[in-house]
Amino acid sequence: IINNYPNQGQQRPQRQNDDLINERVTIINADITDDNLKDSLKNYIANVYVKEKDAEESSSESETESKSKQDDAKLPEAISNGLSQLGRSIDDIKSTQLVVVSASGNTARVGFYTRDNGLWAIDSSIGEVSGFVGRNGVTSNKHEGDGCTPKGIYDFGFAFGVNDNPGTSLEYRKVNSNCYWIDDPESDKYNQWVESTDITWKSAEHLIDKVPHYNYAIAINYNYYSVTPGAGSAIFFHVGSNPTSGCVAVSE
Repeated sequence: IINNYPNQGQQRPQRQNDDLINERVTIINADITDDNLKDSLKNYIANVYVKEKDAEESSSESETESKSKQDDAKLPEAISNGLSQLGRSIDDIKSTQLVVVSASGNTARVGFYTRDNGLWAIDSSIGEVSGFVGRNGVTSNKHEGDGCTPKGIYDFGFAFGVNDNPGTSLEYRKVNSNCYWIDDPESDKYNQWVESTDITWKSAEHLIDKVPHYNYAIAINYNYYSVTPGAGSAIFFHVGSNPTSGCVAVSE
């Protein structure tokens, strides 16, 4: 009645617990006349299937946990190291693309990663390239004019350039002679793009003059959403072949 599977090596059929219990209780009611034995067998059958169900659920939870650990183990080393240094988790990353800048002094390795089905991997179409950060390296205490690149996790803003849009899906602003990025901490336009002929600030980058650096660039949203005067401005991902004033540079 209980072990009605002919061979241990055979695959057990998919079962619905309640249906199987009822089926066996029906057999017991029809074939066994001793009430005590009948009750004992009914209880035994019910307990067996409850225990099997619990065991399967526990096994499923263990498999899910194991898969999670396997996914963590597959996290690329550059991402893992970066998150560890920043005290952050991969769960903090909501995007499907990452640019990981791993600096050593004022040089860097810049890796391009994509997430597919929950797994991060190097983007095979771009891979990893050499690049540069601030002439004085990276810092977690950035301030205006220190020559350092800010350490952290930031999203990209809009793209811009002296040249025409190369095909990015980001918002792209074509630079003209009236385009500035304000780095004057006393200005109410500090760390902002401004397109104007009315100069009201003491200091700014005249973007069209920065060739080839701003042939193509993307704004890194550092000190952007809630601006702190003097905490650093004009942090970009741009073209370059030398250490920067605080940006990240790679070849065009």
